Amino acid sequence: MLAKPRSKMEVANDFNHDLVSFYRVVKWHCDELLRELEFMTNSRKDFEDFIAQPGLTEIQRVARWYVRNAISFGGMGSYFGTSKKSGGVQRE
Repeated sequence: MLAKPRSKMEVANDFNHDLVSFYRVVKWHCDELLRELEFMTNSRKDFEDFIAQPGLTEIQRVARWYVRNAISFGGMGSYFGTSKKSGGVQRE
């Protein structure tokens, strides 16, 4: 959705409010989100902490939601686990 050419009218709607927040933060605060993600670690402790305390700001919540989903088993954000191939959050 973010890479496609703009159309006359765009509608982003999802049952998962975290996904909608993610799109909003990427659109308006991408640099701040990247800074927040820069030093996040791939650990079970952080994963559990992110579930228990999702963040103080919208950018922190989105960053923690993204990391939880990137390093969770099956990408659902509920159980810690990664594949041997990916190793967690992928950074370019």
